[in-house]
Amino acid sequence: MIKSEIFGMFPSKIFLSIVLVLLSTVNASPQRRETVLTLSFTTRMNVRANDLNIAAADRARAQAMLDASTTNKRASSSSFSIADAVMCYTTQVGIGSPATQYTLLIDTGSSNTWVGAKTAYKVTSTSVDTGHTVSVQYGSGSFSGEEYLDTVTLSSDLVIIQQSIGSASQSQGFNNLQV
Repeated sequence: MIKSEIFGMFPSKIFLSIVLVLLSTVNASPQRRETVLTLSFTTRMNVRANDLNIAAADRARAQAMLDASTTNKRASSSSFSIADAVMCYTTQVGIGSPATQYTLLIDTGSSNTWVGAKTAYKVTSTSVDTGHTVSVQYGSGSFSGEEYLDTVTLSSDLVIIQQSIGSASQSQGFNNLQV
């Protein structure tokens, strides 16, 4: 009822003209960011891996992805031991305030952020113990420990406040990694 009353008051050409004029006055141009955020990471060769033939490992990975696509399975449904991976990717992050520097393994298949396989978590002024325990099983290992909320510094312009952090009291399957 309201729709017909509005259109009855304005002929459609005039209404369309008004809408176009209003839309043309809206500033829809994208905003340019003055600051470009960059995150650095390191590619490391796992010299303790069982198979150091990079080309053969890459061919096997590509074949596994091809096999998964031809059988309608997701490529992520297959797993391999990270301890036997020829290459791994790491990044330096600061946790806490003042920040303690940790080298973290970049794992795009996991949403967990945790430390303690090599360097123990250090409680700082920004650390909040949630009182919860955490336990995660991966295809090639596991960790368990306490959960904290803390400040994570990825770069000077990218700081995450109250990020969940697992503080590993036990970890298994990550001993061969050079991190």
